Amino acid sequence: MSNFGVKRSRKSISLVFLFLCMLLFLSACGNSISNPPTPTVSNKKSEPKLAAKQVLTFPNVGIADSAPLDPALVSDANTSVILNMVYSGLVKDDINLNVVPDQATWDISPDNTIYTFHLKPNIFFSDGTPVTAQTYVYTLTRSLLPEVQSSAASFFEGIIIGANNIIRGKTKTLSGVKAIDALTLQITLQHSAPYFLQMLTNPLFFPLNQQLIAQYGQSDWPNHVVGNGVGTGPFMITEWDHSVKMVLAPNPYYYGAKTKLTSVNMVFEYDPSIAFKSYSAGQYDFTWNITPTDQLSAKGLPGFTRSTQLQTDALFFNPKMPPFDNAVVRQAFAYATDKATLAHTIFNDAVVPADTIIPSAMPGYVQKYSGLPYDKNQAKTLLQSVYPDVTAVPPITFSYANSQERPNLFPSLNKCGNAAIPRTINFSNAPKRSAPTIL
Repeated sequence: MSNFGVKRSRKSISLVFLFLCMLLFLSACGNSISNPPTPTVSNKKSEPKLAAKQVLTFPNVGIADSAPLDPALVSDANTSVILNMVYSGLVKDDINLNVVPDQATWDISPDNTIYTFHLKPNIFFSDGTPVTAQTYVYTLTRSLLPEVQSSAASFFEGIIIGANNIIRGKTKTLSGVKAIDALTLQITLQHSAPYFLQMLTNPLFFPLNQQLIAQYGQSDWPNHVVGNGVGTGPFMITEWDHSVKMVLAPNPYYYGAKTKLTSVNMVFEYDPSIAFKSYSAGQYDFTWNITPTDQLSAKGLPGFTRSTQLQTDALFFNPKMPPFDNAVVRQAFAYATDKATLAHTIFNDAVVPADTIIPSAMPGYVQKYSGLPYDKNQAKTLLQSVYPDVTAVPPITFSYANSQERPNLFPSLNKCGNAAIPRTINFSNAPKRSAPTIL
């Protein structure tokens, strides 16, 4: 399947990692603007004294409210920010996306199929409930249960011995995951998978409090996360005013570096432009996810930073319907897309053209991969090899998922495409089954 798009032009640090660093160490992150706190006067010139209450207020830009905080079900990046504040797991990524120990160290068998994790002692949920190897057995088993309806569990856990039997409802015992003792967890895979440790950084593998789920039920417990021992991460939820804000406080049982913050006020703001205006009015300590238009004025302000999200925005063809069921036509449209012009004129250079769907800082990125460059003559040649009469190309609809697509993107796509392929593209925020679609 051909694809083409633009990737975010920010330094290579994941969004979640940036938020955790910022929250734990009071540093700025993302493509954001921050107002550093003003310290009070101190007798020690080299160590300014911070105010007694360190309250951070910022917007969670891009959602009207958090999704339910069940790691087995969450799929959006904004809710994942919250998950990574409240939960933690066996391993984590460092700033360079290397997997490093978090709650455990590990040994790997010579054939690379058996992973033995040695948990740190004194790991607790935020209510003081201890975390043991059996906690992980429960968590990994639960996410595979049909009644949980996790769309991600089969993908991330399918390689574990016995996972498919749970998915099919044949058993509720995950035979490939065992608690050798209270602090030793063993996971056996069907075959070697060099990427398995990277997969363990996914929230799906964060330990869950079995007592809490037993008390409220498999589907209702996410409605009781406020004030309860939900996770083992650096923060716990103390207030959730739905569609307004969430308030978090430090987890008193957290085993890692202690944050200097006393409270975090996370305000839900769907519209990035409104978030930027609110920051400009002094309502937030920092803002992020700034639109390309607002970045034009923001980048000159003190505290502005820009760093890469590991994200590629791409346009995908529907290969099941003509004309995109033909690979040559897909290639023609890829050649017809002037990504450099789109990045400059539509996104104000806040993005850069992507030659591959994998961002440059992500493991697996292939350097010096040229991709398909803009070439309107090649686009015409390829299209006419399939449709000598270009007016015979079937109607094409560009379907997009939400209203945050930039309005001027659509006519610009038509303009740059028509320079090579004289075919108008229709745009819709709801997929139309009757016409070929670019998703």
